[in-house]
Amino acid sequence: LLHSVSPLFLVRGGRPSLTMAPKFVRRLLLRLVLMACLLVATPVILYLFPQMYKLFLTATFVIPPRIREINMTAVAGRQFYITEGSSTVYAMHLVRQGTTVDFDTVLANEKYKIILYLCSEHRDPYEKFYKFASVLFANDNVQLQIVAFEYKGFGNSAGETINDSAVEDTRTVYNWLRKRAPKSEIHVWAHGIGGGYASAAVLSLVEDDKQEVKSLVLEAPYSNTTSVLEKRFHPHIVYGRFLPK
Repeated sequence: LLHSVSPLFLVRGGRPSLTMAPKFVRRLLLRLVLMACLLVATPVILYLFPQMYKLFLTATFVIPPRIREINMTAVAGRQFYITEGSSTVYAMHLVRQGTTVDFDTVLANEKYKIILYLCSEHRDPYEKFYKFASVLFANDNVQLQIVAFEYKGFGNSAGETINDSAVEDTRTVYNWLRKRAPKSEIHVWAHGIGGGYASAAVLSLVEDDKQEVKSLVLEAPYSNTTSVLEKRFHPHIVYGRFLPK
């Protein structure tokens, strides 16, 4: 390499000397070497430690603000933990503002349709969720309530975020709802990667458990982050191709 670019160097003893090269050339070569090391080492590190890669795409440590701290005149709600068997997830239950009865009473009332909402894994899923709730509650002709939850490893739900655990979390929340609202319609609405979790969970509930899910709505769904990176330009695409599906 040095011989091929020898005109850029001062020659000493018939051989190109890097130390005698102009300062800008040495800086350029140093940067090229560092970039090459970065491009090679980073995918290897992210492949060995996939939890680090997750931080590039989503902040799993985001803690949602308390409902009372959010300026939403159309919505009232509560936040709590749902425990079914060995699974515990953090959940939110929203109803239309002005509903004066107890939340558990509303949940058990079959006149109120239940929407089980699965958010996508991005840095501010709650902004999307609360806007979604405001739009639905704006229709006074439909009596409904919304229940959303955090996958394990996100926000207030402890544990590790993997596909199987997210699907199991969905089943956990659905079974919790069905026990408390045996006659109510339950509709599943999923956004982004939540669509993959919702599809797998609903399939299992319907075919394996013989449960009834009134409808499944998928909003901009995708099954895994790597597939999205491969189909569009994104700064993480270089590293995403090296990671497991």
